[in-house]
Amino acid sequence: MASLLDRLFGNKRQRNTDDQPGADKKSRAGKAQGAGLKGQTSSETTSEKSARTSDAERQRSIAAQESELQAASTDQEFLRLAEKGITADLRQRAAMRIKAPETLNSLLKAAKGRDKTVTQIARNRINELNAEQQRIQNLTDRRAQVLSQIEELTKTENFTLFEARLQAAETQWRELTSVDEASKPGPEDQEKYSRAAATARDRLYEIRAIAEEEARQRIQTEERQKTLELLATELDALKTLAQEREPSLASLDALIRTQENRWLESTEGTEVSRADQEAFRHRHEMLSHYRDALQRYQQHEAEIQTLLDTAEADNSAPTRADAVTVLEHIAWPPGFARPDALTRLAKLRQASVKSAKASSSQSQDLKRLRADATGTLDHLETLLEEARLQPSREAYRLAQQQIQGLPESERANLSGRLQRLGGQLRELRDWQGFATAPKQIALCEQMEHLASQAMEPELKAGKIQELQQSWKDLGGSPDRELWQRFKAAADEAYEPCKAFFEAKSELKQQNLDKRQTICAELEHFLEAADWTSIDWNSLAKLCAAAKKEWRDAWPVDFRSNRSVQKRFDALIRRMEKPLLTEQQRNEALKADIVAEAQRLSTHEPLAEAIQGAKQLQSRWTSIGITRHKEDRALWSQFRTACDQIFARRDEQKHELQRENERLEVQAREELQALKTRLADIEALDGQSLSAIETQLTTLVEGKLTPSLSSEAADLKRQANQRQRELSRMAKLDAWLGLVKSPDPAGVPRRWASLASQTALTEARQIVVWAETACGLETPQQDQSLRMEIQVKRLQDGLSGRADQRDEMESLVACWCLNTSAEQRTDELTDRLCRCLQVTSGVDE
Repeated sequence: MASLLDRLFGNKRQRNTDDQPGADKKSRAGKAQGAGLKGQTSSETTSEKSARTSDAERQRSIAAQESELQAASTDQEFLRLAEKGITADLRQRAAMRIKAPETLNSLLKAAKGRDKTVTQIARNRINELNAEQQRIQNLTDRRAQVLSQIEELTKTENFTLFEARLQAAETQWRELTSVDEASKPGPEDQEKYSRAAATARDRLYEIRAIAEEEARQRIQTEERQKTLELLATELDALKTLAQEREPSLASLDALIRTQENRWLESTEGTEVSRADQEAFRHRHEMLSHYRDALQRYQQHEAEIQTLLDTAEADNSAPTRADAVTVLEHIAWPPGFARPDALTRLAKLRQASVKSAKASSSQSQDLKRLRADATGTLDHLETLLEEARLQPSREAYRLAQQQIQGLPESERANLSGRLQRLGGQLRELRDWQGFATAPKQIALCEQMEHLASQAMEPELKAGKIQELQQSWKDLGGSPDRELWQRFKAAADEAYEPCKAFFEAKSELKQQNLDKRQTICAELEHFLEAADWTSIDWNSLAKLCAAAKKEWRDAWPVDFRSNRSVQKRFDALIRRMEKPLLTEQQRNEALKADIVAEAQRLSTHEPLAEAIQGAKQLQSRWTSIGITRHKEDRALWSQFRTACDQIFARRDEQKHELQRENERLEVQAREELQALKTRLADIEALDGQSLSAIETQLTTLVEGKLTPSLSSEAADLKRQANQRQRELSRMAKLDAWLGLVKSPDPAGVPRRWASLASQTALTEARQIVVWAETACGLETPQQDQSLRMEIQVKRLQDGLSGRADQRDEMESLVACWCLNTSAEQRTDELTDRLCRCLQVTSGVDE
């Protein structure tokens, strides 16, 4: 304290002494001029020594508190230094390292009114901690909400936008867990999230599978309904088909086969109602029976025509055996429109049967013939009583035939009764003629009106036939003029239709010519085809195109088309036979692929099975044409086997994903533990830091998420920086020790070379050089020396700070090796130590 007072107030005290009265000032000054100079020099030396001692003590206290700050680890230790630190910088740094809010509140109370900066730091730290705590709490609450949403998804039965809701929740969780380390969720929350997310993902896969299955079932149901509707439509069309229009056997067969395949595909792997099954079976069987009957009819068409031609030429019906044989063999299904030739044959056969029955009755069973005639007469009498004219006419004609077939002796009684009933029939006809005349007149008027109408010829012809049928249903008319009127109107109405049907006949001929051209082109192709190198796909397309053009060439004349149709069918069979052989060969190749895929479905290792499945898929696509139905069946088996292989892969990926999530949780826990240790980094030694760096290196090199990898890299940089800092501090301590107690034997070997390169042998010169290099103040008595050194440094180009550490190392080497113990005073030692402490802040 005395030295401090002397430094601050020494000159002032001296002035007060000089101003005291009583003695002659000049005399005292003269007396003291010589002898007092020595005393003044002695006083200044003591003051300087006191100042140096005070500065050294202050520096030692500061260094001690710095060491204490570096070693401190608790908030209480930081609080004591923040309150009682010697320097403002030390108090501020200690305040910055306090973490607990209650400790900061204590510091705020203690520093209030004493240290504004520390007070502001404490207040700011409290606000930051409160804000950080609130931020972490907000993140925790939001994570809890997201976790609750995901857990709700694992239980909900509302699958609307399920996938979008799950993805949104997962995205929010990732965003909320990748903010920073302080806001990371705990292991328990992360584990709950992983379990809930995995369960929700499993439910998502189930939902997708259910949706796909429902879509497949819906498509199959629609396909089944379309198949049933198409079969029903085709059946209705065949039942109402005009006799002169014969359907194409090839197109009908193609329809049956395609719809059968379509039904099989639409019923695969699903339950079909019994009603739908029965409907398809019934309609399919009816179409199949019709196709088979049509095929048999076309095969016997020439024979039928011969029978008809013979019957027409001889004006006699064909024998019963011939007609029965043909008709029973064809077995035309009931309900379907018959071809005209078949209808005529059936009528001739019926007439033959009737004739045979009549002859048999006359020769073998007269009683039965008489009974038949009597029965017919009874029936005629009943019909007359009911006033049914048309059936009565038919019954009357039948009775006439039956009576004519009886012997002369049997006719008398029955003929009289027939004459009586004939009179009643004439009366009924006259009465009915009177009653039906207005209706017939109306039919004449309708026919005349129809003749004046412009409409489609086919529609008009149909209307004409309807009116003609209505005229027949009325039983005709005895009025010849009324009949002539009706016929004239019908002829006039039909006149515009003639041109149409003539044009239609011409169109039939053109279509027939087209079909003959098709046959000629197919024959030319078959003759020129090289079956050893033929393009089978092109051949299949050619077959399909030929059938389509054949169908498009419609209508045709039925009789003229028979031979052309046979020619076309024979050509198609010639083309389809080798095509079928090739298809069956390719189907065998695909069957081998299916067997190999089924073997791979349980093959290990899985990677080889997947690679093999991909190769099999490539081979599958390279195989040529196959039949549709067989190919679909083989493809279904192949797809099932491949699905089993890739399902194993998906399960493995799912398991790997769960393992990665587990490893990520583990990595987060390890990072959290390392971050906790590094939170008090100044308390760690070099060995601990090296171990932490090794762990962080392992984590960084592992497969972490980008956020975790970045976080681990940041922690590694902190540990490495602290490691370098410890190294600098250790080197500084070593240099300070050598400066204070030089030991030539303990200095580094290379210092001898550094000391020899720098020609500094004076301790004071070394210290002033060091102060100049690090920018510290130099005492007044060494200012001239500092000026010389500054000039020297400028000449040597040492004004920068890039090589300051190397320069200080050279100076310390000269201090230890080039100076004597007498030169290294305490003052110079302290000054050099301060220079080293300032230089320690320079990075390596």
